[in-house]
Amino acid sequence: MSAKIRQSWTELKPLITRWLPYKLWLISLVAMLGSLYFSEIRHINPCPLCWYQRIFAYPNAILIGLTIWQRDRRAWLYVAVLALGQAAVALYHVMLQAGVPGIAASCSTNIATTCAKAYPVLGPLTLPQLSLIASLVVLTGSIWLYHQKKAAS
Repeated sequence: MSAKIRQSWTELKPLITRWLPYKLWLISLVAMLGSLYFSEIRHINPCPLCWYQRIFAYPNAILIGLTIWQRDRRAWLYVAVLALGQAAVALYHVMLQAGVPGIAASCSTNIATTCAKAYPVLGPLTLPQLSLIASLVVLTGSIWLYHQKKAAS
């Protein structure tokens, strides 16, 4: 790396570390409130896989807020574990919808779901795809923050 790039990165790194927790919290809150909007206001029934993703996502919205408030570096590991669980279920769900060979043909059992549908508000993405993106961003960010805070302490 050239000296100029290294200097730019050195200046940028503290800004990323400072604002990233709030961005991760915002992503988690939007994911939680967005899923509630689609199920409670738009009356889109979540399939079982959507419920499992919620089980991992909802605590993160609260946990990230508490982590910011308490300034507990170790809590980023708990956030990462929940985000990893959400990402695993979301990836399976996306693969299921894409028709990847070897994956069961249906994601719902006796529930008329529309989670495979892309909504105009969301662009070309389905709800499980958005869940996967959000969980991967939170996972990556929480690991970053854990290591940055570890290096600082």
